[in-house]
Amino acid sequence: MRIRPRTILAFAGTVAASLLIACIAAPHLNVDQFGKRLQTSLERALGRKVELSQVHFSLFKGPRFSVGSVTIHEDPGIGIEPIAYVQDSGSFEVVPRLLPLLRGRFVISSILLDGASINLTKSGPASISPGDSGDPGRWNFASFVNRSVMSSVPAIHVRNSRINFKFGDTKSVFYLTETDLDIAPPSSRGKGWSVYCSAKPARTDRSNQALGSFTLRGRWFLAPERVDMDLVLDRTGLGEITALLRGQPGNIHGTVSSRLHLGGPIHNIGINGRLTIEDVHRWDLLPPKGQGWPIDVMGTLNLTSQQLELQSSSAANTTPPLTVRFRATDYMAQPHWAVAVSWNRFPAAPLMDLATHMGAEFPPKLKVNGTMDGAIVYSGEGSLQGQLGFHNAAVTIPDSRPSDSSRLM
Repeated sequence: MRIRPRTILAFAGTVAASLLIACIAAPHLNVDQFGKRLQTSLERALGRKVELSQVHFSLFKGPRFSVGSVTIHEDPGIGIEPIAYVQDSGSFEVVPRLLPLLRGRFVISSILLDGASINLTKSGPASISPGDSGDPGRWNFASFVNRSVMSSVPAIHVRNSRINFKFGDTKSVFYLTETDLDIAPPSSRGKGWSVYCSAKPARTDRSNQALGSFTLRGRWFLAPERVDMDLVLDRTGLGEITALLRGQPGNIHGTVSSRLHLGGPIHNIGINGRLTIEDVHRWDLLPPKGQGWPIDVMGTLNLTSQQLELQSSSAANTTPPLTVRFRATDYMAQPHWAVAVSWNRFPAAPLMDLATHMGAEFPPKLKVNGTMDGAIVYSGEGSLQGQLGFHNAAVTIPDSRPSDSSRLM
């Protein structure tokens, strides 16, 4: 039997009208029963007690539930403050898997939190020293990434949210603001969790002011626990970095950017990449244009004991003219840090340019030749120590009259 085109168009119109009516009517349907199933599914997927309010169902972007406010409670063994909550100013959406839904089963595919406040909490001390036999504690997200639930957990998407860090009942002075975070479970065992994070670090004592920004992407593996990620630090002011570490900006301005690769077990993550320092100048002077110092760096990061070590790198079996070392410990709770700079037969001329940008005044056309040795160490507590020495140094001022030593007596 031949079906007329008019019949096909009429059928398609009826289907389209039915879908349109369903999409319009879906948010007004009584979703109390679905709300309870949604709450149960969330608690099963996240391993936490969940409270929901104002649940709505929509078909415009595919089947999904939107929630007016949500509170995801913490494991009582870790803390009493909720692990995450979204109030009226934010949003919370849950997308179920379509095929199980058509078969009458409710399985969560992904969760979206927008404008949320999230607490990453660790029981016990902030850091564990090597050889310490005490209880190392555990992070509240450990149960979420447990291998036994790897195949059933949903993808997590976080937008424009705040992430706090807690150790026991003590909240760290550091937090992340304007955070976008995507976490997806591995498609098969051994492939690792897919992680993407874009955020701005900040301090609670800096009036909600972001101090730089970074992007982190890669994979987190569980057996054994290790990472394979790339970290990009956007152009960030030296004053912002100093304010992040010490709580107060320094008097030296400039910018720092970097591209680093992080790989290895979490207690010994290898770091290598490049860091670029540009436009170094004193706070009351204009920065130089187009001047920068790219530095190849390498180092290690121990997430368990919170120890970070970085140093400039060079070709094997060679001593570089400039070496920079940075070390930080207990950086999430009470950071201690120090920077050491060593010069080995370093040309003196570039230091004159840097001194000029820092505000030092020299006679016009003054030139300094020679090399310099020495080392200076500056710690976060404000101490500065070291010594410098010059070799074959010569100071010349072209077109100037010979100096009269008698006038300097």
